[in-house]
Amino acid sequence: MPANTVTPIGDDALSTAVRMRLELELGLTYDVVKVTVLNGEVTLRGRMACPSKREAAKVTAQSVRGVRRVLSDIATAYYMAGSPADRSKEGCAWTCRKFWRSTVC
Repeated sequence: MPANTVTPIGDDALSTAVRMRLELELGLTYDVVKVTVLNGEVTLRGRMACPSKREAAKVTAQSVRGVRRVLSDIATAYYMAGSPADRSKEGCAWTCRKFWRSTVC
């Protein structure tokens, strides 16, 4: 059964599903983006240098089955070019291209 056909039951399961999707698709670990869930409403908190990656995180969280609403409290700080989210070899530009290619096309 594909992972996107399973609906997590409960806030804890939903939080785990969102965190796993963020890490697998965007490489965002819990150190970068904190995920909290209350009654199916997901709140994302953290800081990153790439505004497009911030939007990608919100869209990715919304794509998890069972999520009713996503509130993004992720600050974008251009001075944080050395943040953990931007240290990967793929970096912000690669993630942004991958995200927009998959959602626009």
